[in-house]
Amino acid sequence: MKQRNMILALGTNAGGEAVIRKAYELLARQLGGLRMSRILTTEPVGIVSSPFCNALAEGTTSLSAIELRSVLKHTERLCGDSPELREKNIIWLDIDLLLLGSRRYKLDDWQRPYIQTLYRELSEP
Repeated sequence: MKQRNMILALGTNAGGEAVIRKAYELLARQLGGLRMSRILTTEPVGIVSSPFCNALAEGTTSLSAIELRSVLKHTERLCGDSPELREKNIIWLDIDLLLLGSRRYKLDDWQRPYIQTLYRELSEP
């Protein structure tokens, strides 16, 4: 399968910047060359919790969306995320697929100002 562009959203309300950086390193090892945006602190959306640290990662992959999501979920678990924590509104690490090739995922997330800002910054030369 050919290489396609991908954009991933990384977020945590518990682990801080260290978890985002660890996740980025793990993803870069598994997926190859990635670029990461800066990390922004944002207020939670749709959840009562402390603020989130958020970042985007950009790269290319030959994986399908299903295969890529499997890598993302595995990385979340490696970094300490679990369903039990999420039940308590503790998001140790959430990684969402936003773009694969020409297909956008999580369309509501694309409307969030921090996603738009970080995406613009990643797109700049």
